[in-house]
Amino acid sequence: MTLAGVFISTLALPAQGVEIGAGFGTSFATGDVSWGFEVGELGFGGQAFVRYKLSNVVSVRANAFIGQMKGDDETNPIDPFAELRGFSFKRQNFEVAALFEYHFLDYKERKSLINWSPYFFGGFGLSAATNRKERDTYSRIQPVIPFGVGIKYRLNQQWNLELEFG
Repeated sequence: MTLAGVFISTLALPAQGVEIGAGFGTSFATGDVSWGFEVGELGFGGQAFVRYKLSNVVSVRANAFIGQMKGDDETNPIDPFAELRGFSFKRQNFEVAALFEYHFLDYKERKSLINWSPYFFGGFGLSAATNRKERDTYSRIQPVIPFGVGIKYRLNQQWNLELEFG
């Protein structure tokens, strides 16, 4: 699982209801090798996207994300078997996804007194990992179900600032 806190700047093209954007932040993996949260296992991540506004509160988004994931059984082993296994990894992960977004507040309306909104997102995608070792028995490409929450702040009619965790 890849999780990222991402700051995003978006440029809105109001006539078309289309936004383009990019972001950066951290990424990490959690699972049997990387159990829990360890600051030392954070990697850098970045994303680019195109968003289409269906209504003032619903959007769809095409998203591409790349981030570094790492884990080590010695850092925080899940059980005695993990301690004996001694597995570690450090990989780049690339993910493409189609996402649905729901904004709880109508922050986009020009006359609105509210210029921010919390939101949630979810969707489907594919993930590919680099640096696969010969002993790895899984496919390099995996289906993913990305989901998360965020908050958007409208700087002006064309620019938004977002903080996202998913």
